[in-house]
Amino acid sequence: MLYEVGEEPKETGIVLDDLLFNSFEFEQRKYLSFYAHPYYVEADNFKPRVFAVDDAGNLRKIRPGSRTASHAYSSEVIDLTDNFLENVKDKMMASATQTPLEVFVEVNSKLRQESQQKISQICQKTEPQKLWDGVFLRNQGATKAGFADSRTYQYRSEVVSRAVHTGLDIAGVNNTQIFAANHGKVVHVGEIGIYGNVVILDHGYGLHSLYGHLHQIHVQEGDNVNKGDVIATSGETGLVFGDHLHFEMRVNGVPVNPVEWFDEVWVKNNIETYMPEAQ
Repeated sequence: MLYEVGEEPKETGIVLDDLLFNSFEFEQRKYLSFYAHPYYVEADNFKPRVFAVDDAGNLRKIRPGSRTASHAYSSEVIDLTDNFLENVKDKMMASATQTPLEVFVEVNSKLRQESQQKISQICQKTEPQKLWDGVFLRNQGATKAGFADSRTYQYRSEVVSRAVHTGLDIAGVNNTQIFAANHGKVVHVGEIGIYGNVVILDHGYGLHSLYGHLHQIHVQEGDNVNKGDVIATSGETGLVFGDHLHFEMRVNGVPVNPVEWFDEVWVKNNIETYMPEAQ
């Protein structure tokens, strides 16, 4: 959204519960901010506030007009095999005293949470300008898991763990070439917990794309990439059941539905129309 303040603020942005969405000044006292409706927040509880703090410390909050709705997401039950659990234990180099099941449960909860926190921190690195151009490109392959799918993990018919999928799983042939979904700057290359080998691109204004479970990586932190550039090959690093790309879009570190960003009409109506250059 775009908004204007009466005097130059000491601090401004958008808050939703404990989430902060940064704002970027594009003209004097005029700001742009992308904010998202997290998948776990019901529509009735989605109440973002624009805030501004002046030099004297006075705080003012205003609720912007916004349209949103609750969504129904898919769910699946995954049966864990002994072979898979053994592979997870070997890959994570766990303590010999832990059983494979104990390792999986810890990885799927504690390490998953740590991975999410690290990604959110990385996504604070962003350029105060638009780097992307138009619709985002979808990598080739079949969709194997969708955004915000809930997963229930069973072992020998007993529920042992749960998780929510924060991206899109795309599978093709092994070691498929992975390309940048849009123009951007590489802000992270390396391993992140359950995600395995990861590349994160900053597209400016707090918008990022993430590419996980990679085999080989062809870029370095600080590189500028263009839409369609090959940046890596798919793999099965991290917590995976097979070779595929885990792709995410994030707004100020909050996961959002990638499918929307592949839709030219959605991007035009919900993003491009509200950019400063379109006013």
